Amino acid sequence: MNSVKSYAASFEVDQPIKGGVVAKVIESKSKLIVAGDTVVGMLPWATYSIEKAENLRKIDIQTIHLATILVFWECLVLLPILE
Repeated sequence: MNSVKSYAASFEVDQPIKGGVVAKVIESKSKLIVAGDTVVGMLPWATYSIEKAENLRKIDIQTIHLATILVFWECLVLLPILE
């Protein structure tokens, strides 16, 4: 929103803010990430988002308590995955 140098991109009016997100996949065209998987990535803070599988990291919530992850990632979204 201004021209000051920053480590992050400026927020854009009428656009979702991007940041660290924990997401539950609701649909996927990828063989690596399937519906029901939990993933993390830098995504828009939104209820739903579409993202390429290569931009996400799959996590196993059976071995990592979700509250531990949420300390670092601030938003849970449902996510269809592109191949």
